[in-house]
Parts: sequence; C-alpha cells; structure tokens
Amino acid sequence: MYEKFNQPDTLGIISSYPARGGEVARGNAVSRYTYLLSKNFPKNQKIVVFCEIRKSKRPFFMSDNILIVPTYKINSLNFFTDVVGKIGKFDRISNILIEFEFSIFGGKIIIPQMLAILTAFKIAGKSTKIMFHQVVADINVLSGHLAITKHSIKANVLNGLLQIFYRSCGILSHKIFVHDNVLKERISKFIDESKVVVIPHAISNEGKIGKSFAVSSKKFFGVDEKTFLVGLFGYCSWYKGTDWLIENFARFAMENKKLNIRLLVAGGESPTLKGTKAYKIYHKKLKIVIKEANGNIVYTDYVQDKDVKKVFGATDLFVFPYRTKMSASGAFSLCLGYKKPYLVSKAFAENISSDESKGRIFSLNYGSFADLLNKKIRAKMSGSPSIQGRSWKNVAQMYLNENLPESQTLPRLNYAKAF
Repeated sequence: MYEKFNQPDTLGIISSYPARGGEVARGNAVSRYTYLLSKNFPKNQKIVVFCEIRKSKRPFFMSDNILIVPTYKINSLNFFTDVVGKIGKFDRISNILIEFEFSIFGGKIIIPQMLAILTAFKIAGKSTKIMFHQVVADINVLSGHLAITKHSIKANVLNGLLQIFYRSCGILSHKIFVHDNVLKERISKFIDESKVVVIPHAISNEGKIGKSFAVSSKKFFGVDEKTFLVGLFGYCSWYKGTDWLIENFARFAMENKKLNIRLLVAGGESPTLKGTKAYKIYHKKLKIVIKEANGNIVYTDYVQDKDVKKVFGATDLFVFPYRTKMSASGAFSLCLGYKKPYLVSKAFAENISSDESKGRIFSLNYGSFADLLNKKIRAKMSGSPSIQGRSWKNVAQMYLNENLPESQTLPRLNYAKAF
C-alpha cells in the first residue's frame, strides 16, 4: 500500500477529513473542502491525506488514487511526532500541502508544533505549501468572537504572537495560498508577497432549483409554500454575524407582520468552538433570542449532506451578515452554485466585484438592512451572478500547477536521518 503511493509525484495533504462513510462537514468546513478537492484531482494524480483519527486508525482508499491515512488526534501533545512519524513512512513524497484553519487541529498547543513540523519538512527538503482558510491581521476585530477586550494587553500579546506565526510560516514554507485578494493583502503584511498565491474557493454548478422541489423543501422545514424564507446557512458564529441577523430579522418580522416572512438558521453549533467557554455563552444567548422571536425563526442543528440541497431549495433569499471577513465562505460558494439571490454586509462584500454586489450590500445597522430587505422582498427576485472558471476540477488543477513543478528541483535529504 505504502510503496504505490510513496512516490515523488504523489501529493501529500495534511488536513481534516471525514470519517470513512461519515458526513463530509460534520467535523468542520475544511473537512468538506478537502474531501471535494481530493476527489477532483486528475485520476492519475496520487494523493495521500494525513488526517485526524476518528473512528479507526486504519488507512483506507477513497478511490484508486486517494489514500486516507488517519494520523493524529485533535489537540494532542503528540501532534508533531504523529505527523512527522507517519509522513516518514512516505519519505519519497516531495510535495506537502497543509489545509490550515485555526482550531481544526486543536487549540494553542498545536501552533508551536505546526511550526516544528514546517521546520522538519524544510530540513528534509520537502516543498511545503499552506492554504490559509482564515487570515486575521488584527485580533481586535474578533473581540466578540474570542471574548476579549479590544486593545487590551491580552489582545496586544495575541497580535504579536499571530504576527510571529505568520512570519514563521512564510519563512518555512515554499508558498502560501489564500482564497481571495483581500486575504492576500492582509497576509502580505507579514510574508513576502511573491510567495502568496490566490486560489479561489471552488464553486459547484448545482443548477437552479425546480418549483416542486422548492415547495417540498419548505414543507421539510415546516414552512408554508407561500412564506418568503430568508436563509442563513453555516455554523453559528459571532464573526459571521449570526446573532446580529437573528436579532434584526426578529425586529423586522414583528414590524412587518403582513409580509409573511421567516428566517431559516441552518447549521447549528460550530464543532471546533462549541467546547470553549466563550462560545457556550454566545450560543446560549442565541437560543434565547430565537425563543423570543415569536416563531419567526426556524432553527436547525447540523444539516446532513443529503439535506443541504433542501436548505437552498426552501430559501428565497440568503443573507451573509459578516462583522468581519477572515475567510472565504463555503456557504456563499453553494449560494452561487445554486444561483440563489443574496444580500451581504459591507465587510463581506470586500472582495465581491461592484457589478456582482450592486444593490446587494447593507451596513450593519437595522435601518440599512431593513430598507434593502424590504425592497428585495417586494421586488421580483433575481439570482446570483454567474461565476466562470471556479469548478472544483479547475481549482484542483490550480493546486497542481503550484505544487508539482518544484518536486524535481528540491534538494533531497534522507528523511529518516533528518529526524
């Protein structure tokens, strides 16, 4: 098994990944991302994914060219030794891709171990690239998300550590990937811009939703077919503005009772944050606001893969009320893929072209949001803009274009001796 995949042209990926036969996004959004990405590489491209240990430690094949190797436990003190040791069995793999998002590998104890892993790979002559799914240049913009006081000593210390982490990643890796130009601009404050490459978040062409499916989808969520359903999809989070939309929509619905509208909040708790004290307090407050909304909010926990299409079938208009943009949105990509109408906050609209966002942007205050929502409900709804060239296959090829050419030019050291 190892010998077939232990080749110089194999691409090694360190990332979260679904359990065998499990839900693709149950663990986190990056799990779903890597699952879809790996499936869309050319069939002659061998892939080894080094992921968390879920139900079993046994490696398994996703297909003839994709080997999944459960490698580490989340938030483990042995993260470094587990990853380096397991990849040591594939010593001929030259190219390593890390799909990184804060907290998917664990908490604070993972960060120094990740830098140690990058150092080990550099010593061994491997070409390491990192896809940063999140980029935060200033911790203060996430004060509500992290439950810290803005511009406090703690915030300043965290900002300093964050900068050290980004600079170190820039030095130790061959390239840094991000999903859009806004994130590139942010991370280039700490990393040589020539090293930073934009690979857009892929969009599946899901096609338009038929009327009969839309009606049955509304019934699935307990909504009458004549009800105008506003949608918010994805794990609940402060930086995404989940609480902001729930509070302001509840007010809007009570002030416009004749409109027959409701809000669908689909996704549930964040699996990577739900164990933290700050998030427990945040989610408890969410439930209280939903309860006080007089039945105008339809709330679901985690939406299974088989029911995701129903969310988009039932919803007439999606809203992305982000307080700050620190990552690309998988939910937004699905929205575009299903060609659904949407509204976005100014923060979220940073990297959407003026043509695409025209008439869709609101400020994070009730008046701006209520005016725009009212107009969209009363007007004939139009779908989202068509975005070309961002299929999963095209994006997978972009990764290959950036990864494989260097494999023949790297200095080769004996992996076992290096460690």
